[in-house]
Amino acid sequence: MNVGTVTWRARCDESRTSGSEGGPGRRMSRNARTAPRARPYYGDALWKGAAASVIGVEDLRRLRPRILHALDRGFFEARYARGSARERELLRLIARHGESATLRQLSTDSGLMNNQLQPVISNMLRKGLIYRPSRATLAFTAPMFGAHIRRRGNDKGR
Repeated sequence: MNVGTVTWRARCDESRTSGSEGGPGRRMSRNARTAPRARPYYGDALWKGAAASVIGVEDLRRLRPRILHALDRGFFEARYARGSARERELLRLIARHGESATLRQLSTDSGLMNNQLQPVISNMLRKGLIYRPSRATLAFTAPMFGAHIRRRGNDKGR
């Protein structure tokens, strides 16, 4: 990256932008250190779908369902599928609380003790599904992932 470059591509930490090849969820190179993120896709779809050169509230209202559907299918589902059945249950419990939850909340909701939760949490941390923003708190690594899980509902029987 050139130091003087001031473009959307240079400012974003995502590895794929609208001008890159590869499609949603693809890295630009095998050596890319950042994982693809949902935000540039959302902005790109708004930009391309807007009725005028300025994106308005009506554009957002009109395009939001289509954008969320595309993100669910092309970005979030692969992330969700990465988890085991037990990990998915924990992801659903975190999503009940928004985009993050405390270990106490998860223990209460699941009925499991902390020492029973820790191996599952360790696996999810290793897979990059969650991170620890502070002590005893877990949050999703992908913005809007909790909202996806809530839209998805209970997937037992899927």
